[in-house]
Amino acid sequence: MSQGHADDTAPDRGGLDRHASAQPASGGLQGNGRAVGYVSQSRLHVGEATDRAGGTLLLPGGRLRGRSEVGDSGRIPRTDGLGPAPLSPAQQGIWAVSQAARNPALYNACRAVRLRGALDEAALRQSLDHLARRHASLRTRFWAGPPVTQLAAPDAIVHFRVADLTKVPSANRERQALAVARHEFSQPFDLAAGPPLRATLVRLSPHDHMLVLVIHHIVIDAWSFGIIGRELGALYDAGGHARAAGLPELALQYGDYARWLAGQPAAAPWWRPIMANEPGVLDLPADRGRPVIPSHRGQLVQRTVPSSMKALLWQHCSTSGTTLFSTLLAGLEVFLMYYTGRRRFAIGTMTAGRNQPDLHPLVGLFADMTVVPADLRDSPSFTELGHRVQAQVARAVDQPTVPFSELVTALNRRDDLTRVPLLQVRYQHREAGEETWCFNGLSTEVGELDSGLTKSDLALYSADYGDQLVLMLGYACDLFDASTAHRLLTDYECLLETMLASPEMPIDRIYGLAAPPGGRESSEIRTKVSGKTP
Repeated sequence: MSQGHADDTAPDRGGLDRHASAQPASGGLQGNGRAVGYVSQSRLHVGEATDRAGGTLLLPGGRLRGRSEVGDSGRIPRTDGLGPAPLSPAQQGIWAVSQAARNPALYNACRAVRLRGALDEAALRQSLDHLARRHASLRTRFWAGPPVTQLAAPDAIVHFRVADLTKVPSANRERQALAVARHEFSQPFDLAAGPPLRATLVRLSPHDHMLVLVIHHIVIDAWSFGIIGRELGALYDAGGHARAAGLPELALQYGDYARWLAGQPAAAPWWRPIMANEPGVLDLPADRGRPVIPSHRGQLVQRTVPSSMKALLWQHCSTSGTTLFSTLLAGLEVFLMYYTGRRRFAIGTMTAGRNQPDLHPLVGLFADMTVVPADLRDSPSFTELGHRVQAQVARAVDQPTVPFSELVTALNRRDDLTRVPLLQVRYQHREAGEETWCFNGLSTEVGELDSGLTKSDLALYSADYGDQLVLMLGYACDLFDASTAHRLLTDYECLLETMLASPEMPIDRIYGLAAPPGGRESSEIRTKVSGKTP
């Protein structure tokens, strides 16, 4: 089911985050140190993984795959690829909210790839052009209609420019390179003129470059960035010649998928009866009132979970048979119950949306925000709630895609679309993985450049690196101060730890036991609830 905030390309944060690296064929930079403007960040899957606690299948960027998606359930027919196509439900959501957004760059996605070595700039440029020819979504234009339609250009040359910083004093080049990247990322796209992709090559020295790829989210998701990284590397290694790259022919293009999806029966959200008569807006106690026109400015705070607590998490998952994803999401539900006083609400999480093998190698927007309804009126134990959440998620990812207009109606948000996100709170989990960008003879580092914007009021991210579990909380600066966000994340952690210590206790009895690390009184959980059951 799609909505206007189906964004899985990155957590909402500012800065340039180094999250993946690839060894060149000849050896070289490993990419796990730090540099100016970079911080350590998760490595993303380009394949499939299973939550190590068992159960739910996770796909790149922490998206979920339903069991029914494993098999081939009716092939999508291929067309000649010519002529207009409707927007998919996910694209409808992005289009609707991006058109109303105050900041036109809100739905830009970016990768900044550091390339060290003897770069063949001509081969790189040719490789980008071939990539756009191979994937029609990268050369697609959009018309407002009505109805809104998309049309792939018969051919495309990627907008490519070079920013030469070699004459800038060496002490300032790194800062200037980041400034160029941020500028490119902040520029809006003219979707009617197309294409929804542009590339900037920042030349710091003859053997040091940064490739900045900016793509509108209406044609991209995190999985697609993995495809781009692999195929661009293969094309470059072949000297920019498509035939020599040996890439297999694509069975479909995104327009085929959009046309097929438009012909499927319309579906209503399965959770609609559960959320009946519930207000669509979750009242989050904040530092400030919500502005009439949101700025969408967002930041991120993070904490590394102590090893003792991580051991408790794995022990609980193993004993209860629930996944790490379901356990952390269940904890978020209880936290929101205490924080807002509400027992029924909705949380958004990402699903892969690629339910057929022919969709796996395509660049396009398939990732889908699904709704996980929370109903805590019966005060289940934490163990029971984890099972309930796991069953709801499994059911959610197996449901057909829901049109954007139906989602708006189901969430009672017809009059509030331009003011606040449809789903104010999101959760996304990332397993340790790798988004591979390999170029022959070059060492590479890949970073996610974010504009400091957010599409949610609060977004919880968890990243499992194997030896570390990191919790991150994205927040809207219009509503929350950084100190509040830090406090909320601390309170979530302490509440989670308390429930892990007493997993069979009804959640109504947990609040009196929760205290943050170090024995301090819980500022939100204890003070706001004040000994009362919400």
